[in-house]
Amino acid sequence: MGTENDFDDIGGPKTLLRFTVGIAEALEMQGVDSQELFARAGVPFVSATEQSTLIEISNSNTLYALAVEATRDPSFGLSVAQCIPPTLFKAAGYSLYASNSLHEFCQRLERFFGSLNKEARQNFDANYEVDESRDIYRLVLKVTERDLCSENVDTWVAYMVKVCREISGPRFAPKRIELSRPVPTDREEAYHRYFRAPVHFAAKQNAIYFYKEDIFAPALAASGELAKQFDDISEAYILGLDRSDVVKGVKRNIVKLLPTGDCSRETVAKALNVSERSLNAKLRECDTSYQELLEELRWKLAKQYLDRKNLSLTQIGYQLGFSDTSSFARAFRRWTGQSPSKYRSQR
Repeated sequence: MGTENDFDDIGGPKTLLRFTVGIAEALEMQGVDSQELFARAGVPFVSATEQSTLIEISNSNTLYALAVEATRDPSFGLSVAQCIPPTLFKAAGYSLYASNSLHEFCQRLERFFGSLNKEARQNFDANYEVDESRDIYRLVLKVTERDLCSENVDTWVAYMVKVCREISGPRFAPKRIELSRPVPTDREEAYHRYFRAPVHFAAKQNAIYFYKEDIFAPALAASGELAKQFDDISEAYILGLDRSDVVKGVKRNIVKLLPTGDCSRETVAKALNVSERSLNAKLRECDTSYQELLEELRWKLAKQYLDRKNLSLTQIGYQLGFSDTSSFARAFRRWTGQSPSKYRSQR
């Protein structure tokens, strides 16, 4: 879960440090000292405890430029996509990967991106566009930060295709790829080889086009029940909260943001269009605080998730916004005096 200092308004546009995990691994795989390049770019070397930290887009762009220079690979962004772990989406990834089809995955992805603030959306918006009369099924990744480098965009589009292959099978190939970047010097073939589809450069948008038979085909590891359980519990809480009450408004946004891993007080305040100071004051008037509401909701949701025997403790912990199972277990013991596994066994 993000800290209150994660979204500092000082400086330029930012992106999540978590995203640079793939850059570090891609560099090491090509024999380049990643720590040395991170230091030259002014980017903190990524670690499990720092992955929710925000870094300047300008520093991220510099890191990509140094990586391209060091590897002599203009298509380096494609290599990064191969190295990004499935945990990039945190708890929301469980619902995404459990989708019954690529059609459902694209719908969930659009909702997932929409639940995050600008910084956590990694400077992209995801739009799933369907025109059945023209046989068009496309996932558009709209860049919302104009200074984002081409390699960063390459990574995101390539990563989406990688996820599609993990969901529907390794033989998946898009119908067409559109990239807004210029044609890469001497490496155009690398893009066709990675995507296994026609790639159109200097396009008006960044988009993945799907064949109809692929978009609706059953996914390999579909678990609609698992995905729906997380969705239903969250939606039930949200629908049951009156929008006119500030406390309920905070609760509603906490429930929506917990699975994203970024549920800081500042993020919730932004979602309510108020300052942190104003939000704190309003909550004090109601004899409560943001932390009290966060703890209350986590505890209530934890009990409901633990009643679902097919949900692992790891899945539940991430869904509640914890960075790992041990953090969830410590919090649960603080709430109840016992471990989650013992609580579940007594139900």
